[in-house]
Amino acid sequence: MKAKKISLKSYKYKTPTKPPKEIEVDAMCQLLGILFSGQQRLNSDALRRMGKIANEIESGKDDLILSIDDYKFMKKHFDSFQGLLYMHRELERRITNPEEIEMKEEDTKKK
Repeated sequence: MKAKKISLKSYKYKTPTKPPKEIEVDAMCQLLGILFSGQQRLNSDALRRMGKIANEIESGKDDLILSIDDYKFMKKHFDSFQGLLYMHRELERRITNPEEIEMKEEDTKKK
């Protein structure tokens, strides 16, 4: 079964100021903030489904592995968020261009 793998490791970016400053961005916290923003207007079904994805994000693993359906659901909500900042460029790249992997069947039964 195909799946998408997204890195949740923190990353650094340089501010567009003079002089530039290097800032560390917590990808996990930023992604959760975007997915659960009030702007998302999640209904109870979407909240439950997003909650399962959030559990995976909060698991402490460096990578988020999602089934294709869960990835499409998460990406739809990520793409609908209005308010991305300069510092989100790397996170947006990771979400938009995830690695496609083969998920073992026993991994899908855990979810």
